[in-house]
Amino acid sequence: YMGTVKRIIERTMPLCRAYFSPLCLLKLANTTYSSLKYETTTYRQHQRFFSSVITKPPSHPCPSPRSFSSFHHLPSSIARLQKAAALIKSSDVILITAGSGMLLDCGFPDISTNEGLWAKYPRLKELGLSLSELSKPEFFDLLPELAWGVVSEITSILDSIVPSESFFVLKSIAENKPYPPFVYTSGVDGMFQKAGFSDDYIVECCGSLNYIQCSTPCNSSVHPINKPLGLTVDHSTLKIQEEVPMCPSCCSASARPNVWMASDNRWAGTRVRAQLQRYEAWIENVTKQKLRLCIIECGAQSPQILQFSERVLKSSANHFLIRINRRKLGIDDPNVWIPDKSLQSFIDYLKDPSREKNRLPSML
Repeated sequence: YMGTVKRIIERTMPLCRAYFSPLCLLKLANTTYSSLKYETTTYRQHQRFFSSVITKPPSHPCPSPRSFSSFHHLPSSIARLQKAAALIKSSDVILITAGSGMLLDCGFPDISTNEGLWAKYPRLKELGLSLSELSKPEFFDLLPELAWGVVSEITSILDSIVPSESFFVLKSIAENKPYPPFVYTSGVDGMFQKAGFSDDYIVECCGSLNYIQCSTPCNSSVHPINKPLGLTVDHSTLKIQEEVPMCPSCCSASARPNVWMASDNRWAGTRVRAQLQRYEAWIENVTKQKLRLCIIECGAQSPQILQFSERVLKSSANHFLIRINRRKLGIDDPNVWIPDKSLQSFIDYLKDPSREKNRLPSML
C-alpha cells in the first residue's frame, strides 16, 4: 500500500503543487493512511514519508498538526461515538462482553506475550519457560512450587489494584436500564465483581483465579480461595517457601487455580456451567420479551469473546453490537466499530461529548 500511494503521489506531484497547499496534502495523507488502517502511524512518520516526495519548500508556513496516531482524532470517529451512544440510549438491556484487555487499564502489567512476561519475571526467561508452557496444567505437576509462586505474584498484584473508571461507567450505564445486565468475560481476575457487578449475572468462561480445584482432579468441586494466600515467594527463584496448597476435598493431591488452560482436560467447569445456565435463562427472557439488546464488547482479542458476541448479535434482529477494538472484524451497519485499543475514549465521550470534539486537530 505504501509503495502504491508513493508512486501515485510522485506522478501527480507537479499538479498537486499547483493546486494544493502543503496543508491540504497533509490532510490527503491522513485520509489515505486512515483508510488503509495505519492507526499507529504518527505525524512524524507522515512527515518523513512526504519529505521523500516533496522536495519543494512550502511557499507559506505550515502549522504543525497534532498526532495522527489513532482513528479517534478523525471527524468520522465522532459520528461513530454518537451512533454508539444512540444505540445504548435506545436499548432496553445491556450485555457486556469483555476480554482480559480491560485489566490493562487498571494498571496490571501486560504479560500476555513472552516479552511482557519475561520483562516482569526475568527468572522465567532464565529457566526458558514461555507463556505457552506456563499455560499448561502439567506446569503444576512438574514445578508446583514455581507455579504457585507465579500465581501468588499475580494474585498479589490483582489484590492491590482497583477497577478502572471504565468498569464503573459501564455499571452505571447498564444498571440504568429496565432489565438487569449480564457480563460475559474471559478475564480470570474477578474485576467485574470487584467493581460491584452481581456475581449472579456474570459468566467467567475461562474460570477465575479466586477459586481452586484439585489438580488430579479427585472430583468436580470448586473451592473459593482464602485471601490473602499467605504464601511467601522467594523472588530470586520465584518459588514459594511454604508447602504447596493441597486440594480441600481429598487432601492428598495439590490444588491449582480453577482456570482453563491450554489442552486442559482436567479443568473442573462446574462453576462456569452454572453461570452459563443462568445466562441462558437470562437471554431466553430477553428474546421472549423482544427487548432491544445492546452488546458492548471491549478489551477482546481472543476468538472466544469475538465469536460469542457475533453469535448473540446474529440470534435476533433486536440485538446490536458496539465493538471497541483496533481491528474492525466484520462489523456492518447498524452496528458500530470504535477503533481503539481500550474503552477509555468511548467512556470519555459518554461523560462529556463536547470534550472529544475539542480533541480534534484544528487542521481537520
